[in-house]
Amino acid sequence: MNNQEIERVKAEMLLQPLNSAEELRDWMYNYLDIKFPSGVVYPTSTHGPVEAFWRIYELMKTGDSARVPQVCMLSSRDSFKTLGAAALEVLCMLHFRVSIAHGGAIQSQSDKAVSYVNSFFRKLKPYLESNGWTQSSDNKKMIEWITDTGQNIYLKIVIATVRGMNSE
Repeated sequence: MNNQEIERVKAEMLLQPLNSAEELRDWMYNYLDIKFPSGVVYPTSTHGPVEAFWRIYELMKTGDSARVPQVCMLSSRDSFKTLGAAALEVLCMLHFRVSIAHGGAIQSQSDKAVSYVNSFFRKLKPYLESNGWTQSSDNKKMIEWITDTGQNIYLKIVIATVRGMNSE
């Protein structure tokens, strides 16, 4: 396959539902250029990042998120939780066509999330546009798209304060 054919296939596969943790890991690698680890990465852990992401994705895909409305992921400081959350939020926004609010605990974390999300959408923009999506807003705290069916969805980054989270 030449590069043009690869890009065409990537555009076709972008919005296809995923069926396993491995497919989720591969999607993030192929579209976001990040290879998150699978399996337990620390001896006392119960899951690795990919399995945790898959659990959330699967709950949304199956509709079981109504029965299990909360999932908690814990990890050490500086272990790329914000990066992982941003990647998963972008994936879920695209695959489930839902608007998402990302609550950063402090300004610097919120700024980092904005940086990650903007970087991801720069990479995804040509694929989304080839699928009939149109970007309707792109500012520091919110990226908004109109899907091929005319649905308006967004990913908004807010600081997790009473004021910041009030509207979301």
